[in-house]
Amino acid sequence: MRKTIATLALAATAVGVAALPAAADGHMDEPNIVEAAIAANSDPASPLYEELDSLIAAVVRADLVGALSADRNLTVFAPVDSAFDAIGLTPDVIEGLTDEAVANVLVPVLLYHVAPGERFAADVVSAKQIRTLSKGFIGVKVDDMGAFLVDKNEDSPDAEIIATDVDVSNGVIHVIDQVLLPA
Repeated sequence: MRKTIATLALAATAVGVAALPAAADGHMDEPNIVEAAIAANSDPASPLYEELDSLIAAVVRADLVGALSADRNLTVFAPVDSAFDAIGLTPDVIEGLTDEAVANVLVPVLLYHVAPGERFAADVVSAKQIRTLSKGFIGVKVDDMGAFLVDKNEDSPDAEIIATDVDVSNGVIHVIDQVLLPA
């Protein structure tokens, strides 16, 4: 899996996504969701350096790279590696999942982290809930401690939104500290 991630990172760097400026008239020169995650994960200057290995491995294993790279605007709530580690999904475990586990567990969990449309932080915190591509809803809670996403699984901790508004050509990425689990 490291080889796959490294290959994707090299490809992303080769097309210049690691340091693309935002276009004055929109998103034309920006990387897409996948390219931005790979670039941030492989850039030692990025606060997300080596923090998205598990997410990238999961997206690759679930064959969702194309869907997350398409021209459709999406909002991705991207869990960091420690969030995946907390539920036992390291890149090696993800790579070893059976096709059945990928289809029945991994894909629904990943799609639960993706919402249709482009929702910047102000849109997220003003919502009571957000519909996801898994056809489920994520609750939103804002309090003195911060902004959180709340899933339907009552045993799961709320996911704090720890970085916001990574603007990409096909949407926006927000980084969270927990993996959300659909009911």
